[in-house]
Amino acid sequence: MRQTKLEIGGYTVESELGRGGFGTVYSAVGRDGQAVALKVSNRSFDQLSTREVAWQQNEIEALLKLNHPGLVSIREYGFLEDRRLYFVMERITGVDLLTYLRSRGRLDALEALSLLRAVVDAVAVCHEAGILHLDLKPQNIIVVEPLEPVVKVLDFGLATLVSSWRSGSEGFAGTPEYMPPENLEYDVRKPTPSADLYAIGVILFELLAGRLPYVADSWMGMKEAKRYAPQEPLSTLAPEVPGDVSQLCEQLMAQDPSQRPTSMKELGERLKQLCHSLLGEHPQQEASEPVSRMVARDGPFVGRSAELDALELRWATALHRKGQACAIVATAGLGKSRLTSEFLNKFAGTSTLLGYGRCRQVGGLVPYSSIREAFAHIARQLSNRGRQVRYAIGQRLTEVFGDDVHLVSALVPEFASLFGPNNARDGRHSNLLGPMLIASMTEKMLWALGQFDPVLLVIEDLHWAGDGTLEVIAHVAASLPVRAMLLCTSRPSVRLPEKTALPHVELSSFSAADNDHLIEAMLAPIDGWQISALKGRVPLLTSGNPLFTTHVLQDLQMSGCVRVEPSGAHLDRERLDSYEPPESVSEVIGRLVERISARSRTILGVAALMGRRFSVDVLESLQLFARSEVVRALDEAEQHHLCRSTGSDATSLASSELGAGKRAKPDRVFAHDTIRERVESSLERGLLPELHRRIARELKVRGASRGTLAFHLEQAGEDTEAARAYVEAGLEAGLLHDPSMATRQLRSGLTLLLKISRDAELNELLARATFELVRLACQIGRTDDILSIVDEVAAVLGTCASLEQRLALQSAYARLHYVRGDFAQTVSYCNLCLSGVVPKGLQRYQLAPANILGRSLCVSGRFNRAVKLLERGCVLAEDVGDLVELCHSLGMLGLAMGFTGQLEGSQRHIQRSRKLAEYLKDPVRTLACYFYETTLCEFTYNAERGIQACSEGIAFADENGIGGLYLYLILIFAGRHQFHLGRLKRAKHILERALKLSGELHIQIGVGWVHGFMGDVHVVDGMLAEAEKAFQRAYEFAGSDTTDELAMVLALTGLGHVKALMGGDLDSVRSLFERSLRCAEANGNNWSVGLTLQRYAESLSLLGDSEASRSVMERHTQFFAELGLPLSDWWPTSPSPLVGDENTRSPLPNREFWQSVSRLAVSSAEELGDTAWMDELNANTQMDSGHPLAPDAVGATVVRSPDSSVLNDDQSEPTPR
Repeated sequence: MRQTKLEIGGYTVESELGRGGFGTVYSAVGRDGQAVALKVSNRSFDQLSTREVAWQQNEIEALLKLNHPGLVSIREYGFLEDRRLYFVMERITGVDLLTYLRSRGRLDALEALSLLRAVVDAVAVCHEAGILHLDLKPQNIIVVEPLEPVVKVLDFGLATLVSSWRSGSEGFAGTPEYMPPENLEYDVRKPTPSADLYAIGVILFELLAGRLPYVADSWMGMKEAKRYAPQEPLSTLAPEVPGDVSQLCEQLMAQDPSQRPTSMKELGERLKQLCHSLLGEHPQQEASEPVSRMVARDGPFVGRSAELDALELRWATALHRKGQACAIVATAGLGKSRLTSEFLNKFAGTSTLLGYGRCRQVGGLVPYSSIREAFAHIARQLSNRGRQVRYAIGQRLTEVFGDDVHLVSALVPEFASLFGPNNARDGRHSNLLGPMLIASMTEKMLWALGQFDPVLLVIEDLHWAGDGTLEVIAHVAASLPVRAMLLCTSRPSVRLPEKTALPHVELSSFSAADNDHLIEAMLAPIDGWQISALKGRVPLLTSGNPLFTTHVLQDLQMSGCVRVEPSGAHLDRERLDSYEPPESVSEVIGRLVERISARSRTILGVAALMGRRFSVDVLESLQLFARSEVVRALDEAEQHHLCRSTGSDATSLASSELGAGKRAKPDRVFAHDTIRERVESSLERGLLPELHRRIARELKVRGASRGTLAFHLEQAGEDTEAARAYVEAGLEAGLLHDPSMATRQLRSGLTLLLKISRDAELNELLARATFELVRLACQIGRTDDILSIVDEVAAVLGTCASLEQRLALQSAYARLHYVRGDFAQTVSYCNLCLSGVVPKGLQRYQLAPANILGRSLCVSGRFNRAVKLLERGCVLAEDVGDLVELCHSLGMLGLAMGFTGQLEGSQRHIQRSRKLAEYLKDPVRTLACYFYETTLCEFTYNAERGIQACSEGIAFADENGIGGLYLYLILIFAGRHQFHLGRLKRAKHILERALKLSGELHIQIGVGWVHGFMGDVHVVDGMLAEAEKAFQRAYEFAGSDTTDELAMVLALTGLGHVKALMGGDLDSVRSLFERSLRCAEANGNNWSVGLTLQRYAESLSLLGDSEASRSVMERHTQFFAELGLPLSDWWPTSPSPLVGDENTRSPLPNREFWQSVSRLAVSSAEELGDTAWMDELNANTQMDSGHPLAPDAVGATVVRSPDSSVLNDDQSEPTPR
């Protein structure tokens, strides 16, 4: 019989992925066929504690708020029929970071930092949204793709809002090994971002050392260890880790939170800089001095003393006269939660019972969850009272509720311990609790508890509350007993006054004096004139919103706009002019739009169609609004800090058409893209085409840029004119050496041209646009879908194409196949394009094929022929005056000459190429020059300078947003240079990244080199079977359509060396090496000849042919002498210590050192069989103390109450994969 698949919540379960403390995670499929991860509670809602319910709400709320590739997206949530909670998440594949670490052993610093950069980027988004994770650990990080890298941060069950208050009596929840010392204390206050930063430090330590920094058997032991036990330095456990990395790890795990980095954003910048330096610098054993930068943390509590006094007065009244209720009401960012925290902190160490709950956006999921949470908070405080007190309170509650006392446990399970077994919790009653009954129960509980100690009940974010909760609040507020106070916070809402009679404490924006006081306190020491200058440059700092001001001031410092030093504050005016506030305040900024009139919103909406910066003169000239209306709208916008004047007296758009004596009004700039989007969304969709048409007409008259004009023409539906404008804009951007912008514009133009009716003139434009698009896309190496576009254009033009159209397409195909590594097709199209004599005006199409033939020969390993063709290509480019082509061909000529051993000529041409790139100010050609330089270092055996050039090139690419071909090629030689310096793990990691990038870019150039270089890494590492596979892949690639002769030499040499090391047949080894030498010599590949001879000689010696070995070694020595280079060694630099007695100490030679490592590996392999020796070697040499990465040794999330009893020792969730 066919088994029916399990259905849960409308999803078909395919398999179980894992189980944990909360529940089970399944792999499932929705009705739409989408694969998902389905997380289902093991217990019904009635059986969950209030805290467990809150955790699940936290996770759902956090994932709904956040959107980032490194975070799991949530699709659906709710309750099943049996009242079990479930939620549906995106399905991800991969392994958790702990499993990844166990499989690889401790990581190289570069790999560890690269992985953590991805984690930090994701967590930084959480922090900017005001959400702390609070349970970061390797088990909660999924490595989806280790090379790119791609990670997913999971398990937001303990996540909390930064603004949420927390009492010291609450205890803690988390994983002790990854928690900072201050969070293990009994009196911990609300968590801060520093807690997540500390966890990142522990993870970094674990990745590099293969063990945890502290290990203990209990919570108390971990607390004592972190406070008092000396931590074994990372430099001792992993001496190969660079000093800067060790220093960062120590800073992240500093005892004092103020000594840690100030934010995840700052940490991300530090990690990026370290990744670049590790690619380019020799590991530092001494840490460099950290960059001195003071960044303000939380803003001081200012401007709310009157409101705080009012709350204290209400509390005094509640204690002695009558129960009190009030609501702190303010828009987001004005300090509701901060005022609440300052008020509640005054009760620290007192006997007052504090109940704290928070309404959530997902509040409808669990009815009355904020009230339940508040009373659970009180129950945890009561657990610290003496047994007699708890008994007395239980008795009083029993007297007050009588036969209904079991309902107290149904509402708040944590109260069950106060009652006898006869009144134990019965979850069946929880779903019968309506608002009137809960309101009555709340009143009784407040009265009963107040007989012992005063009670303060706090419910935050009432604007998210459901109708039932609001009804409860309304009844409770009207009948509070003495010694009880209800304090709520809310954004302004029409629902709140209607449902409740709560008196309001309204918070307004800061006064100018309080606002300046906040800025002065955060940037001290700063002068008054600097504050004025800062507000002038960033007008939103005058909004009087303390949260906004705090975030912006922190961001200004992180972005380098403001630098605070002991001597004073320094403003960078150039950076301030282009500053845009962070996304973390976009919601607050967006609500500013609601303060202006509807008419002003419409006027600003039309202005927003022009972009973030808009011309006032163009706006007025559209004749849609009276000039007085425009002036009023702009004044209103500036009063509410929605936009600011650029301060220029004239603009390029407006000034050209003004008469003599008239001056253009300064442009305006929206303060944030969120504002522009909000006002634009207020316009009717049906009006947009006509509005864009009017804007386009005005911009055309005023000589606006073609790209701007094209956008408005397209939105207006004028596709033909838009296509022309897009192509013209793309050509302009290409001339300005902005290939990314040019590519986008040309794509847009081609898309329109292909869908409209065309005449002969438009067909010529189509062919020219295709030619330029291919040229620019190949520059940046983004050719994945370009071939299909060219094919479509060729099909459209057909056999009736004109001579120019045919030349444009043939040249485009030649260039495209060259970059993709299909050299047979490259040569074919080059020959087609060059086969006839063409008019002088069309020779530009033949220039690229003429040069591409030489470049193709170079990258396919035929260097002697490449030199001749590239020399002719350089002359042709110079004659035509195409400096970009000349710059490219000069670099490739230098590359080809380097392989042939003509090092002086190689260096001369590469230097000339760099000077030309600098003259052109062309970032792509500049990046190419970094590739030429790092390759030249390979020819001259200067690995130190080689990896420095790689580092500079990768940093340059990162700074300029360039990826593609040259970044990929730089990575190849970055891995090669790391190999030369003996950093095998790092070399392997970089080469793996390069190989993955080639697949993503659909580029075949250099793939055979990567496999050959990877084989060399495996040889030195003693992994001969893996080396043989890598060389075999290089050989197969070399013999494919790419016919890569350099890859062939690498493959044959490597296979011969491996066979010799494995004790193979002498004739077979000799045959492989001789074939390799013939191939290299026939193609002028002198770079390979020298190193091949060394490995050939060593291989012959290994197989017992000493005489032949000596003869080959003599050829090797003579070869280097003829090149004028010092004798170089194929084997990497040895990291070995000195050997011998005190008088004769010397370094162990490279070959002897690495072969001793190989023998150790082979010996271990023989004992253990297969590849198990790697795991054993890691266990013996890398994890010899502390945490041995045993499967269940550490890492469980622990929830600890103040009485030191473990409530739940296994809260780590199964990982959806």
